[in-house]
Amino acid sequence: MENTGNITKEDGKKKAVIISAVAVVVVFILGILIWQSPYLQDVLGIKPIDKLNDVRNRTLLTPTKKILSTTPYLGKTDVRFRIFDISMSKNGITPSEIVVNKGDRVQLNFTPVDGKYDLNIKPLGFYLDPTPQGKTSEGSFDTLIAGDLPITCWTACPPGAKSANLKVLQ
Repeated sequence: MENTGNITKEDGKKKAVIISAVAVVVVFILGILIWQSPYLQDVLGIKPIDKLNDVRNRTLLTPTKKILSTTPYLGKTDVRFRIFDISMSKNGITPSEIVVNKGDRVQLNFTPVDGKYDLNIKPLGFYLDPTPQGKTSEGSFDTLIAGDLPITCWTACPPGAKSANLKVLQ
């Protein structure tokens, strides 16, 4: 039988299925490449998901950004939401001590006075990105452990930075 170059309806369907399958595989591979590549995310203007914000990935040693736990401290009926304004300058952190109860949810409104500084409470895994002078960043966290916890800067610190204290009462 001689091939005349005519495409039958079945041949057209087979080619369409093959082209569709190849397109799905290409889109899947591109998705994985974009997901894994910060460079491609930047070029395409895609904002990556910050895994440090995921409370499930939080550790006590790694500072994270703006933790807001959705799980209240179990066993306490007097949990309160506490808001504090805190500032940092070359002279230190003001106020120098904040007192809360274990289980309280705390919001810090952080304002650097004379530079671009960040804020860190390492034992709670709480971190606020470097904030420009005069601007305010806010972040919330649950006080799930008691004790005297240092409030410090992490990477953007004034010279001779002094820490403050978060006193979490039992």
